[in-house]
Amino acid sequence: MGEAQVTPTPAPTPTPVSNQRTHTVVRGDTLSHIARANNTTVANLRRLNNLSSDVIRIGQRLVVGEARVTPAPAPTPVSNQRTHTVVRGDTLSHIAQRNNVTVRQLMTINNLSNDVIFVNQTLRLR
Repeated sequence: MGEAQVTPTPAPTPTPVSNQRTHTVVRGDTLSHIARANNTTVANLRRLNNLSSDVIRIGQRLVVGEARVTPAPAPTPVSNQRTHTVVRGDTLSHIAQRNNVTVRQLMTINNLSNDVIFVNQTLRLR
């Protein structure tokens, strides 16, 4: 029984990972055109794709750079403060009753010197 022989295979085209942008070669493409279109260099394309020459084939998938990721917006902080926007007919007494607070608490929380409130005024409840 002899030893198993291993036949060398050509280096595969790199399998892109999720953080890489790729380009599939079409007729007429050159490394120079692909590099220019992706704001990179031929040397960088050759390095990213383990190419030993500038020869590329139609259908070949080339890594052209890192994916452009737009960061998600920061979440809006959740506030423990509840508010009430005054509507016509509201009184501090009714607002206080509906929200299980006293009129005095509403006045203190909102820096009110009297019980006069106005339509569209926003009052903090806690």
